[in-house]
Amino acid sequence: MILIKLFLLLSGTALALEVAHAQGEIFLELGEKKTIPITINTESTCNVDLMIGLKREQRTIEPGDSQFVIEFDATELGPTEIKWEGKFRPRGLKSLSACESKGSLRVVVQVNSNQRKAEWEKLFSGLRPDQVECLRIGLKHKGVVYETIDPLAKIDSTSAPAARHVFSKCNSFLSARTPWGLNAQDDFPCTLRNGAETRCRGVYAERTPDGKLKGLSKDDAIRLHMDGGMWTVIQTENQQGKSAREDKAKLEQERRDAEAAARKESEDRARLARVEAEERARLAKVEADERERKWKTSPEYKRQQAEQERQRQAEAKEAEAKEKRDRELAALKEKEDKRKIESLRSTAKNEASAVDGDGDLKVLLRRDDVIFYALSDRACAKVSGLTQGIQEHIAARLEVSSRSIDYLRMNNCIVVVDTPSGPMGCGLGSVVRRSNGTFLASELFPISDGTSFLRIGNCSRSFL
Repeated sequence: MILIKLFLLLSGTALALEVAHAQGEIFLELGEKKTIPITINTESTCNVDLMIGLKREQRTIEPGDSQFVIEFDATELGPTEIKWEGKFRPRGLKSLSACESKGSLRVVVQVNSNQRKAEWEKLFSGLRPDQVECLRIGLKHKGVVYETIDPLAKIDSTSAPAARHVFSKCNSFLSARTPWGLNAQDDFPCTLRNGAETRCRGVYAERTPDGKLKGLSKDDAIRLHMDGGMWTVIQTENQQGKSAREDKAKLEQERRDAEAAARKESEDRARLARVEAEERARLAKVEADERERKWKTSPEYKRQQAEQERQRQAEAKEAEAKEKRDRELAALKEKEDKRKIESLRSTAKNEASAVDGDGDLKVLLRRDDVIFYALSDRACAKVSGLTQGIQEHIAARLEVSSRSIDYLRMNNCIVVVDTPSGPMGCGLGSVVRRSNGTFLASELFPISDGTSFLRIGNCSRSFL
């Protein structure tokens, strides 16, 4: 501060004044309050124009005052300029002259660097090494200050937008799937395109405008990700994996060569053994052929051949005689069967032409206690129900339960039955009479000698 005494004559009065000039900076921490004194010596009441940033105010200085004070509240980060200058203040008869004083200073509000530093250290201490690595690279790339050796430098907050952006980018970068997963990037198990298992190293890469892939360091990949760029990861076999794979392939080839040599040796031995066996077999066959030749020229062989021929001829004669007997028996049986069939047909014919005691009803067949009558108006008029056979036959054709088929009436020689889909007319094969005298509709029509039947029972609403 420089003090200069001036003697001026104003309104006929001599005043002794001091002009105060102040320069410099005051550093405050955010939230701190500071009383700043400004020294002005005057022998009469005067006026000072005060500017605190963009805020202007007037201060009245009384004689004998050595200073006025500014109460500064550090609520905003950054510098604030404080200027003052004596200026005339018109108030009529109470106008104030300008104080002979002019000066300025700057108040710089900054955060507590130690506190911000502690916040970052606490954040880093709770993270994995790969997270800390990504954050440090991203924060530095985006200009976020999280550590400094300058005691007066500003350290950014962990909640600053730029810092939160880096946090989000690191989270997406580290959560991206990579071939190495949780393993070391330079050495992890992998499988080549040919199916060979080996060890690989992971490489970050970006695609150039010509479509090719360009390798990136992990740091560069993080910076590219922070800027929203596209990147990918590829894997290449590392030297350790290549050496191990080649050694394994060499051992495998040696094993295959050894197996091939052993297999060839075994095949050679087998081939030699086969040749020797074939030679032994040939010699044995020669010996056997020679023995057989000698045997076939011996008297004993000729005697045995003569005996075998005699036995063959005797067996042939016996077989021929047996075959003849079998043909004669078959012919007799066929003749007897024809006689029985003719007899049955004659009996059936006589019975069919007979008339029973119920009138002129034509009998088709008598079996046990059941009589089958040919269809006629009189026979059909006697029907009072259905045989179980025709009931099941109709149900099978309609694909319903036999319990759902009920007898309703006879319409000429068409039996009318009730079905789940309504009344229907069904054809008959015959009318049967039970031993109890009841007449029932039947689907059976005896044919031939009564040993077989035709089944009749087509149903339709058109028969009604």
